[in-house]
Amino acid sequence: MPFNEWNDKYPFRQSAVIAYYTIFSIPGLLVLIIPISGYFFGNENVNQIILDYVSSTLSFETSVQISQILIKSTESKSTV
Repeated sequence: MPFNEWNDKYPFRQSAVIAYYTIFSIPGLLVLIIPISGYFFGNENVNQIILDYVSSTLSFETSVQISQILIKSTESKSTV
């Protein structure tokens, strides 16, 4: 039976592992994706697209926090 074969492979444990790794890999991906896509499409456009998506899927408080993170990440930094 297909269901028994599927169930023998511990699908719920495997889905939890995938979710765990996904949560911790997203910030690293954003660190790479935002500057590269910002170079081609402009930092403001990329930030706005990300904020629109985040605000439509997550709570208001979370979207405000991510907005502040994006603003701080695109500020000009100088070295001394």
